[in-house]
Amino acid sequence: MSETMKKIKESGKIIWGTNAAFPPFEMRKGDEVIGVDAEIAAKIAEKLGVELEVVDMDFDGLINALNANQIDFIGAGFTIKPLFDDHIGSLRAIDPKTGKVAWEVKNEAPLWGGVMTTNDLVFWGTPEGYLKAADAKTGKVVWQFQTGSGVVAPPVTWMQDGEQYISVVSGWGGAVPLWGGEVAKKVNFLEQGGSVWVFKLHK
Repeated sequence: MSETMKKIKESGKIIWGTNAAFPPFEMRKGDEVIGVDAEIAAKIAEKLGVELEVVDMDFDGLINALNANQIDFIGAGFTIKPLFDDHIGSLRAIDPKTGKVAWEVKNEAPLWGGVMTTNDLVFWGTPEGYLKAADAKTGKVVWQFQTGSGVVAPPVTWMQDGEQYISVVSGWGGAVPLWGGEVAKKVNFLEQGGSVWVFKLHK
């Protein structure tokens, strides 16, 4: 048993550190902190057979409070702020010999889906709904297709009857649309949905 768990068991309480400013995950209702994370924290305390103590503080102080053993765990939402004015996400090719960026394709929203390569092309999806292909040597985008919803899955490829196919799952949802801040403004127009797209590469 860890030292933290020993302390929790001996004290009969577990201390949850949060910043109750991110509905629906955590927010205040009078003197009470409610929300998704509050329900999870309560279940953790119930499972351990101890009381739950809630410490609501500024987000920037949570890590220090945890390191100083003032709280036992953190459950808090956060807002992602862009680092650059002209983009949030980017796809970069790195030269393994030099460690330098060979090329970069910037994107308005974050890129989560991962990439897939063929002999001379790089494929990836964007939250804006595009499946894109770029020249693997130069990074120049040579093709794109609007799938109708955000792409957060990696493309896949296979050979069948002498033909090469590319496929990707398109479907925006989950917790991402709930995020606040500047990043949410970049993706709040996206349509929910779910579909699988398959394309055949030209020889």
